[in-house]
Amino acid sequence: MKSLTSFAKRSAQLAAGFVCAIALAAGVPTVAGAQVLTTDNVCGKTADARGITAENLPDIDATNALVMGKDGTVYYARGADEQVKIASITKVMTAILTVENCKMDEKATVSNAAATVGNSTAGLLEGDELTVKQALRGLMIPSGNDAAIVLAEYVGKKIDPKTKDAEATFVKAMNERAKKLGCTGTLFENPHGLDFDEWAGDMHSTAHDVALMMQEAMKNDTIREVVASEDSWIEVTGADGTDHSHSMDTHNYLRLFGGFCGRDSGIGPA
Repeated sequence: MKSLTSFAKRSAQLAAGFVCAIALAAGVPTVAGAQVLTTDNVCGKTADARGITAENLPDIDATNALVMGKDGTVYYARGADEQVKIASITKVMTAILTVENCKMDEKATVSNAAATVGNSTAGLLEGDELTVKQALRGLMIPSGNDAAIVLAEYVGKKIDPKTKDAEATFVKAMNERAKKLGCTGTLFENPHGLDFDEWAGDMHSTAHDVALMMQEAMKNDTIREVVASEDSWIEVTGADGTDHSHSMDTHNYLRLFGGFCGRDSGIGPA
Protein backbone atom coordinates (compact mmCIF):
# COMPACT_ATOMS: atom_id res chain seq x y z
CA MET A 1 0.00 0.00 0.00
CA LYS A 2 3.05 2.31 -0.08
CA SER A 3 2.01 3.53 -3.50
CA LEU A 4 -1.07 5.12 -1.93
CA THR A 5 0.72 7.30 0.63
CA SER A 6 0.37 10.44 -1.47
CA PHE A 7 -3.42 10.05 -1.68
CA ALA A 8 -5.88 11.59 0.72
CA LYS A 9 -7.07 9.06 3.27
CA ARG A 10 -10.49 8.58 1.66
CA SER A 11 -9.02 8.13 -1.82
CA ALA A 12 -6.58 5.60 -0.46
CA GLN A 13 -9.37 3.58 1.09
CA LEU A 14 -11.37 3.66 -2.13
CA ALA A 15 -8.36 2.60 -4.16
CA ALA A 16 -7.56 -0.20 -1.74
CA GLY A 17 -11.14 -1.44 -1.93
CA PHE A 18 -11.07 -1.41 -5.69
CA VAL A 19 -7.74 -3.26 -5.79
CA CYS A 20 -9.29 -5.90 -3.55
CA ALA A 21 -12.25 -6.12 -5.93
CA ILE A 22 -9.85 -6.61 -8.82
CA ALA A 23 -8.05 -9.38 -6.98
CA LEU A 24 -11.35 -11.12 -6.28
CA ALA A 25 -12.46 -10.70 -9.89
CA ALA A 26 -9.30 -12.46 -11.03
CA GLY A 27 -10.82 -15.70 -9.77
CA VAL A 28 -13.98 -15.30 -11.86
CA PRO A 29 -14.23 -17.41 -15.05
CA THR A 30 -13.13 -15.25 -17.98
CA VAL A 31 -14.83 -14.43 -21.25
CA ALA A 32 -13.28 -15.56 -24.52
CA GLY A 33 -11.43 -12.66 -26.08
CA ALA A 34 -11.00 -10.82 -22.79
CA GLN A 35 -7.69 -9.17 -21.91
CA VAL A 36 -5.54 -8.44 -18.89
CA LEU A 37 -3.73 -5.10 -19.22
CA THR A 38 -1.46 -3.70 -16.53
CA THR A 39 -1.74 -0.33 -18.30
CA ASP A 40 -5.36 -0.06 -17.12
CA ASN A 41 -5.95 2.89 -14.81
CA VAL A 42 -6.96 2.15 -11.22
CA CYS A 43 -8.02 5.20 -9.19
CA GLY A 44 -5.75 7.59 -11.05
CA LYS A 45 -2.70 5.37 -11.60
CA THR A 46 -1.93 2.47 -13.90
CA ALA A 47 -1.94 -1.01 -12.45
CA ASP A 48 1.79 -1.11 -13.24
CA ALA A 49 2.40 2.01 -11.15
CA ARG A 50 0.45 0.48 -8.27
CA GLY A 51 2.44 -2.73 -8.43
CA ILE A 52 -0.61 -4.79 -9.34
CA THR A 53 0.50 -7.80 -11.35
CA ALA A 54 -1.41 -9.37 -14.24
CA GLU A 55 -2.29 -12.34 -12.01
CA ASN A 56 -4.30 -10.01 -9.79
CA LEU A 57 -6.20 -8.27 -12.57
CA PRO A 58 -9.49 -9.43 -14.09
CA ASP A 59 -9.89 -10.32 -17.75
CA ILE A 60 -12.06 -7.57 -19.23
CA ASP A 61 -13.76 -8.13 -22.58
CA ALA A 62 -13.66 -4.49 -23.70
CA THR A 63 -11.29 -2.17 -25.51
CA ASN A 64 -12.87 0.88 -23.85
CA ALA A 65 -14.28 0.90 -20.34
CA LEU A 66 -14.78 3.14 -17.31
CA VAL A 67 -16.17 2.74 -13.80
CA MET A 68 -17.31 6.03 -12.29
CA GLY A 69 -18.79 6.66 -8.86
CA LYS A 70 -21.83 8.81 -8.17
CA ASP A 71 -19.56 11.70 -7.17
CA GLY A 72 -17.59 11.49 -10.42
CA THR A 73 -14.63 9.56 -8.98
CA VAL A 74 -13.11 7.31 -11.67
CA TYR A 75 -12.18 3.96 -10.15
CA TYR A 76 -11.19 2.16 -13.33
CA ALA A 77 -10.46 3.17 -16.91
CA ARG A 78 -9.28 1.52 -20.10
CA GLY A 79 -9.05 3.58 -23.28
CA ALA A 80 -11.64 5.88 -21.69
CA ASP A 81 -10.79 8.91 -23.85
CA GLU A 82 -10.49 7.10 -27.17
CA GLN A 83 -13.11 8.23 -29.67
CA VAL A 84 -15.16 5.25 -30.90
CA LYS A 85 -18.61 4.58 -32.33
CA ILE A 86 -21.17 3.98 -29.58
CA ALA A 87 -24.13 2.79 -31.67
CA SER A 88 -27.35 2.60 -29.64
CA ILE A 89 -25.87 4.21 -26.53
CA THR A 90 -26.63 7.38 -28.53
CA LYS A 91 -30.21 6.91 -27.34
CA VAL A 92 -29.21 7.92 -23.81
CA MET A 93 -28.81 11.52 -25.01
CA THR A 94 -32.07 11.24 -26.95
CA ALA A 95 -33.78 10.27 -23.70
CA ILE A 96 -32.14 13.13 -21.76
CA LEU A 97 -33.33 15.78 -24.22
CA THR A 98 -36.80 14.24 -24.27
CA VAL A 99 -37.40 14.38 -20.52
CA GLU A 100 -35.95 17.89 -20.38
CA ASN A 101 -38.34 19.22 -23.03
CA CYS A 102 -41.55 17.23 -22.66
CA LYS A 103 -44.31 16.17 -20.31
CA MET A 104 -44.78 12.43 -20.35
CA ASP A 105 -48.46 12.58 -21.38
CA GLU A 106 -47.80 14.61 -24.54
CA LYS A 107 -48.57 12.67 -27.71
CA ALA A 108 -46.47 12.15 -30.82
CA THR A 109 -47.32 10.60 -34.19
CA VAL A 110 -45.15 8.07 -36.02
CA SER A 111 -43.92 9.35 -39.39
CA ASN A 112 -42.99 7.27 -42.42
CA ALA A 113 -39.31 7.95 -41.71
CA ALA A 114 -39.68 6.56 -38.21
CA ALA A 115 -41.75 3.54 -39.23
CA THR A 116 -39.32 2.49 -41.98
CA VAL A 117 -35.95 3.01 -40.27
CA GLY A 118 -35.57 -0.70 -39.58
CA ASN A 119 -32.99 -2.66 -37.59
CA SER A 120 -33.77 -2.68 -33.86
CA THR A 121 -37.29 -1.24 -33.45
CA ALA A 122 -40.27 -0.94 -31.13
CA GLY A 123 -42.59 -2.19 -33.88
CA LEU A 124 -44.23 1.18 -34.53
CA LEU A 125 -46.31 1.75 -37.67
CA GLU A 126 -46.83 4.92 -39.67
CA GLY A 127 -49.74 6.87 -38.23
CA ASP A 128 -49.49 5.32 -34.76
CA GLU A 129 -49.94 7.81 -31.94
CA LEU A 130 -48.36 7.33 -28.53
CA THR A 131 -47.42 9.30 -25.46
CA VAL A 132 -43.88 10.53 -24.92
CA LYS A 133 -43.65 8.09 -21.98
CA GLN A 134 -44.52 5.17 -24.24
CA ALA A 135 -42.08 6.42 -26.88
CA LEU A 136 -39.35 6.47 -24.22
CA ARG A 137 -40.18 2.85 -23.45
CA GLY A 138 -39.89 2.09 -27.14
CA LEU A 139 -36.57 3.92 -27.21
CA MET A 140 -34.87 2.28 -24.24
CA ILE A 141 -36.36 -1.20 -23.77
CA PRO A 142 -35.89 -2.65 -27.28
CA SER A 143 -33.44 0.12 -28.32
CA GLY A 144 -36.00 1.25 -30.87
CA ASN A 145 -34.66 3.27 -33.78
CA ASP A 146 -38.24 4.08 -34.77
CA ALA A 147 -38.96 5.55 -31.34
CA ALA A 148 -35.75 7.56 -31.54
CA ILE A 149 -36.91 9.27 -34.73
CA VAL A 150 -40.41 9.81 -33.32
CA LEU A 151 -38.94 11.62 -30.33
CA ALA A 152 -36.36 13.54 -32.37
CA GLU A 153 -39.03 14.85 -34.73
CA TYR A 154 -41.41 15.74 -31.91
CA VAL A 155 -38.86 17.34 -29.57
CA GLY A 156 -37.05 19.06 -32.45
CA LYS A 157 -40.26 20.94 -33.27
CA LYS A 158 -40.66 21.92 -29.63
CA ILE A 159 -37.11 23.25 -29.51
CA ASP A 160 -37.65 25.30 -32.68
CA PRO A 161 -41.29 25.52 -33.88
CA LYS A 162 -40.10 27.18 -37.11
CA THR A 163 -37.62 24.46 -38.05
CA LYS A 164 -37.92 22.82 -41.46
CA ASP A 165 -35.89 19.80 -40.31
CA ALA A 166 -36.92 18.79 -36.80
CA GLU A 167 -34.56 15.83 -36.63
CA ALA A 168 -31.55 17.99 -37.57
CA THR A 169 -32.60 20.54 -34.96
CA PHE A 170 -32.76 17.77 -32.38
CA VAL A 171 -29.31 16.41 -33.30
CA LYS A 172 -27.83 19.91 -32.98
CA ALA A 173 -29.37 20.13 -29.51
CA MET A 174 -27.88 16.72 -28.65
CA ASN A 175 -24.38 17.99 -29.39
CA GLU A 176 -24.96 21.22 -27.47
CA ARG A 177 -26.24 19.29 -24.45
CA ALA A 178 -23.26 16.94 -24.56
CA LYS A 179 -20.88 19.91 -24.40
CA LYS A 180 -22.75 21.32 -21.40
CA LEU A 181 -22.23 17.99 -19.63
CA GLY A 182 -18.49 18.27 -20.22
CA CYS A 183 -18.30 15.72 -23.04
CA THR A 184 -15.19 16.64 -25.06
CA GLY A 185 -14.95 13.68 -27.41
CA THR A 186 -18.53 13.29 -28.62
CA LEU A 187 -20.27 13.98 -31.93
CA PHE A 188 -23.85 12.94 -32.68
CA GLU A 189 -25.20 12.79 -36.24
CA ASN A 190 -28.56 11.11 -35.65
CA PRO A 191 -30.83 10.29 -32.67
CA HIS A 192 -30.48 6.49 -32.81
CA GLY A 193 -26.80 5.67 -33.34
CA LEU A 194 -26.97 3.72 -36.59
CA ASP A 195 -23.63 4.23 -38.29
CA PHE A 196 -23.69 2.31 -41.57
CA ASP A 197 -25.22 2.51 -45.05
CA GLU A 198 -27.20 5.76 -45.35
CA TRP A 199 -26.29 6.66 -41.75
CA ALA A 200 -22.54 6.24 -42.16
CA GLY A 201 -20.60 9.22 -40.82
CA ASP A 202 -18.21 10.46 -38.17
CA MET A 203 -20.41 10.06 -35.06
CA HIS A 204 -18.37 9.05 -32.03
CA SER A 205 -17.96 9.32 -28.28
CA THR A 206 -15.73 8.04 -25.47
CA ALA A 207 -16.24 5.81 -22.45
CA HIS A 208 -15.70 8.84 -20.23
CA ASP A 209 -18.31 10.92 -22.09
CA VAL A 210 -20.78 8.02 -22.01
CA ALA A 211 -20.33 7.83 -18.24
CA LEU A 212 -21.17 11.54 -17.96
CA MET A 213 -24.30 11.04 -20.06
CA MET A 214 -25.40 8.01 -18.06
CA GLN A 215 -24.77 9.85 -14.82
CA GLU A 216 -27.04 12.67 -15.99
CA ALA A 217 -29.72 10.33 -17.34
CA MET A 218 -29.97 8.37 -14.12
CA LYS A 219 -30.78 11.53 -12.18
CA ASN A 220 -34.19 11.52 -13.87
CA ASP A 221 -36.91 9.42 -12.23
CA THR A 222 -38.70 8.68 -15.52
CA ILE A 223 -35.58 7.41 -17.25
CA ARG A 224 -34.68 5.33 -14.20
CA GLU A 225 -38.15 3.80 -14.22
CA VAL A 226 -38.09 3.00 -17.92
CA VAL A 227 -34.63 1.40 -18.04
CA ALA A 228 -35.39 -0.69 -14.96
CA SER A 229 -38.72 -1.94 -16.34
CA GLU A 230 -39.25 -5.69 -16.15
CA ASP A 231 -41.86 -5.78 -18.90
CA SER A 232 -41.55 -5.02 -22.62
CA TRP A 233 -45.06 -3.82 -23.55
CA ILE A 234 -45.87 -0.62 -25.39
CA GLU A 235 -49.30 1.03 -25.75
CA VAL A 236 -50.22 2.89 -28.93
CA THR A 237 -53.25 4.19 -30.80
CA GLY A 238 -53.28 2.97 -34.39
CA ALA A 239 -53.93 5.13 -37.43
CA ASP A 240 -57.50 3.75 -37.38
CA GLY A 241 -58.04 5.07 -33.85
CA THR A 242 -57.87 1.67 -32.18
CA ASP A 243 -55.92 1.41 -28.93
CA HIS A 244 -53.69 -1.62 -28.62
CA SER A 245 -50.51 -2.85 -26.99
CA HIS A 246 -47.81 -5.23 -28.09
CA SER A 247 -44.67 -6.79 -26.69
CA MET A 248 -41.39 -5.41 -28.02
CA ASP A 249 -38.32 -7.49 -28.78
CA THR A 250 -35.56 -6.70 -26.34
CA HIS A 251 -31.81 -7.23 -26.44
CA ASN A 252 -31.31 -6.08 -22.86
CA TYR A 253 -29.70 -9.27 -21.61
CA LEU A 254 -28.04 -7.43 -18.71
CA ARG A 255 -31.37 -7.58 -16.91
CA LEU A 256 -30.72 -11.30 -16.44
CA PHE A 257 -27.86 -10.48 -14.08
CA GLY A 258 -28.16 -9.10 -10.58
CA GLY A 259 -26.94 -5.67 -9.55
CA PHE A 260 -28.06 -3.65 -12.57
CA CYS A 261 -30.46 -0.75 -11.95
CA GLY A 262 -30.78 0.15 -15.62
CA ARG A 263 -29.42 -0.45 -19.08
CA ASP A 264 -29.44 0.55 -22.70
CA SER A 265 -28.35 -1.91 -25.32
CA GLY A 266 -28.93 -2.89 -28.92
CA ILE A 267 -27.52 -4.89 -31.77
CA GLY A 268 -25.88 -4.03 -35.06
CA PRO A 269 -23.50 -5.45 -37.65
CA ALA A 270 -19.99 -6.25 -36.42
